[in-house]
Amino acid sequence: MATHNLQAAAKGNNNVCHIVAMPYPARGHINPMLNICNLLASRKPEILITFVVTEEWLGLIDSDSYAKNISFATIPDNIIPSEKNQLDDGITFVTAVMTKLEARSTGNRRNISVAVLRTSSASVFSISYHSDLFKEKQFPLDLEEHADDVIDFIPGISSISVADIPSFFFNKKYFPDARNFKLPISKAQYFLSASVHELESQVFDVLKAKFSIPVYSIGPLIPYYKSQRNSESDPHYIEWLNCQPTNSVMCVSMGSLFKVSSAQLDEMVAGVKLSGVRCLWVGRDDTCRLQVGLE
Repeated sequence: MATHNLQAAAKGNNNVCHIVAMPYPARGHINPMLNICNLLASRKPEILITFVVTEEWLGLIDSDSYAKNISFATIPDNIIPSEKNQLDDGITFVTAVMTKLEARSTGNRRNISVAVLRTSSASVFSISYHSDLFKEKQFPLDLEEHADDVIDFIPGISSISVADIPSFFFNKKYFPDARNFKLPISKAQYFLSASVHELESQVFDVLKAKFSIPVYSIGPLIPYYKSQRNSESDPHYIEWLNCQPTNSVMCVSMGSLFKVSSAQLDEMVAGVKLSGVRCLWVGRDDTCRLQVGLE
């Protein structure tokens, strides 16, 4: 691994820009941050990037497939539980990350500029960031029993029902009280959102007015740059998408925390197939089951 060589090069040249990227240790955060780092490193070969992950995650990353000016460093697996266990014990995993890893953030102490990357949409971030308004408005604590109630007090977001807000917001399994969960925006010098400004312009206007730091919408963090560099090597699903009518394809992706039984998955697949809607389904396991069910 080239970690030590890159760090030595950085020490020998004070003009080298060295970025340390440390994502939340879950795939929905690691993959987007890897993509933005690879995009940045590919366009700016003079930049050195150290990507910090757990030892468990380093074993899952094909480090040779990323730009040569990206090195990888690890934190011991015994600091936080395995990500595989968060499906069964989400509270322990989240608590460990927010306490044990937070204490190891040295950017502010060393006067290094810190950028916060939010991998969800700007609207989801705004709901989380303004979570204190739920208490201020004396909104019912048990949101699951008030699915049809209207929420009209989140800045930049039109009236929505409780059923429309992210499920993690009232999922006690992962967040005992998500309304007390605050992000350390005050400690950052930049805020990056993996979203498109034109799709959420009202939310971005609110965030830019509220924050004293620059706010950037950098778009979806998917490895699209690979297909841009060499269109002949486009994955087959890109070729298929390019042949579909505009606004005709539904994307289904359940993320890394969503766990369903085989029977539930079959029911979902059958429903999508019966709807007749063109569908691009992102799967982790049981991909053969998805292919057979959607044929």
